[in-house]
Amino acid sequence: MNQPTHPAGGDVQPQDPPAAYPPYQPPAMPPRPCGIKTWQIVSITIAGAVVAIVVIIIGVIALSGSMNRVAKEAKDYYDSKAEPYTNPAERKTYTNDTISFGYPSSLQEMSLEGWNYTVRKGTVSDRRVFGDKDMNYFVVYTQIKDDGHPAGMSKLQMKSEMSSLFDQAQSSGSGLTDVLRHEQLICQKHESNDFSDLTASTGEIADGTPVVSFHYVCDSRVENEDSKIETYQSTWYDHKGRLNTITVSANAKAKNKYGRDSINIPGLTARLR
Repeated sequence: MNQPTHPAGGDVQPQDPPAAYPPYQPPAMPPRPCGIKTWQIVSITIAGAVVAIVVIIIGVIALSGSMNRVAKEAKDYYDSKAEPYTNPAERKTYTNDTISFGYPSSLQEMSLEGWNYTVRKGTVSDRRVFGDKDMNYFVVYTQIKDDGHPAGMSKLQMKSEMSSLFDQAQSSGSGLTDVLRHEQLICQKHESNDFSDLTASTGEIADGTPVVSFHYVCDSRVENEDSKIETYQSTWYDHKGRLNTITVSANAKAKNKYGRDSINIPGLTARLR
């Protein structure tokens, strides 16, 4: 049997048995980052704050510009809907075969739809409505023919008719609304006690034609900012026996715009021929 050999002249060294597992090796630690200085932290914080402020400022400017643009567009839209400014002193003139009268140039001739007007005697031969867009100020003219009065009336006959209308208004009877020709266009209610500050007077227009004039205040038929509307009316017969009536109506807003005196009946130029 073979015997294990040993190195010559040496002692036999005992040998450890082989290990069951390799020895534990802890994981390698990552290299430690370089330290961040305090001044670097402060710099980063300040830079971030500056960037945030700049972003906020840019956002505010952009929002402000957008709001200004929207406001301008809205203003342009409503300005396009509003009546153009005109000098209240500037006038237009309406003329037919018997009368001429002036009215503010800012007023526009309006459609007669919705302006119902009942005539008890005769027929309407001419009717005009001139008003501003909100109906704070308007002028209405009506001419009625064939109401039983002949053409070629003398001034004395005309004066008698005007005196009759005057007396009818003074009595404040049920016929008052027949005298106040346009009250159904102007006022919500038409009973005698619905009119305040009612006055009547007789006189003449430019060429001596007899005329009866009225003034009254009532609740406006048109819904706008001011419920009270003041009206001046002039009524006369022309040379063809036609009954002419013109009313000028305005509320407080119109008086402030056009001036108190401008709502009086304009100078009427009648032509008797």
